[in-house]
Amino acid sequence: MNSVDLTHRHRRSSHRAARADGSRAAAAFGIIAGLFFALTAPAAYGQTRVAVIDIERIMHEHPRLIQQREAFRRESEAMQAYIQQERARMQKMAEQLREYKPGTEAYRNLEKELANADANLAVQMKLKQKDVGTREAKIMYQAYMEVVNLVSRYCQRNGIGVVLRYRSKPIDPDDPRSIQAGMLQEVVYHRGLDITDDILAEIKRGVPPAGTMSSAPQIPRRR
Repeated sequence: MNSVDLTHRHRRSSHRAARADGSRAAAAFGIIAGLFFALTAPAAYGQTRVAVIDIERIMHEHPRLIQQREAFRRESEAMQAYIQQERARMQKMAEQLREYKPGTEAYRNLEKELANADANLAVQMKLKQKDVGTREAKIMYQAYMEVVNLVSRYCQRNGIGVVLRYRSKPIDPDDPRSIQAGMLQEVVYHRGLDITDDILAEIKRGVPPAGTMSSAPQIPRRR
């Protein structure tokens, strides 16, 4: 074997050794990187403070919503009184109609008036239900966005990165809706910070006293 062959063999051996060293270095780097991520990832997540909040309880105990619910209750009672009044009036018209002879002009006029009154009451009830539903939805939306803004500012002040919604009310095993609500809640178990009371306290500081809000019952006018 001459010197040229020995030189070529030495070069090939050197290349194989270099490739092997590179593969081992890459594998070692992958292992080190994996260990670094495994060690640092929990620490990174651990730096994010997590809190929970009971939105259902806040909406139930929200002072302004309590006032609005009371206003809606009075409005509903006034509407029911109006409906009873109108039905009593139509009942008298029906009794009077039986005293008239069918086919006469007086009978036809009163019959038409009774039919119009009945149709008008049905329309008013439908419009009233839609109006109350729309106003209630707007009030709930405004209250919810108020809670979201308060939570955002509270978290910024206290270094909280994540807030999860949960339901503190125990599940009623005899109530299907309670069971479903419990199964759908985002938090199954927590041992962290519950900010519900703090947010409620901030809400109550910004709510005007009871009786200062406009809550006069809105009764439809007779057409």
